Amino acid sequence: MHTKIVSYIPCKKNDYYVEIFGYCSKSVPSLEIVGLGQAGRVIKEKFIFLSREKGLKFPLKRFKLCVDLPEEDLKVINKEGDLSWLELPMLLVFWSLTENLPIQKLDDCFSSGRVSLSGGITENKSINYEEEKLQKMGIRKYIGLDDEAFEDLFNINIFELLKELRVNGT
Repeated sequence: MHTKIVSYIPCKKNDYYVEIFGYCSKSVPSLEIVGLGQAGRVIKEKFIFLSREKGLKFPLKRFKLCVDLPEEDLKVINKEGDLSWLELPMLLVFWSLTENLPIQKLDDCFSSGRVSLSGGITENKSINYEEEKLQKMGIRKYIGLDDEAFEDLFNINIFELLKELRVNGT
């Protein structure tokens, strides 16, 4: 199984649209985050904590989340931006791969936001929306707090989606 989602990181000089993709395979059960350097380890531990707090069960597989960012862009973002805006879309990819989220394919979705340890979500209100760019990337849906954030996209409320989490295998 595999899926991907598009996210957004605002920076002082340049904003970045970022593809996040993930897949799972039969192997030693684990979660690995690639492409964020040391920040990936903290995000990984946060996801494990949140998943346990929610009582989610996972298939015994290896889950890999990858952030498609060139090294030079990652350096700029670390100086001028905030990688935590990728937490919500990465968590959506992870829970989709573990079959806990009712959406299995996120390929045409866009999301950006932070996730707190209590499960609170902070939406990225500074999105400099470029409809044409998102259309070229095949984006048709937005997953976030605001049901009407983007006129030209189908808006999915994140809390309505999370109500459908498959807790304890149900």
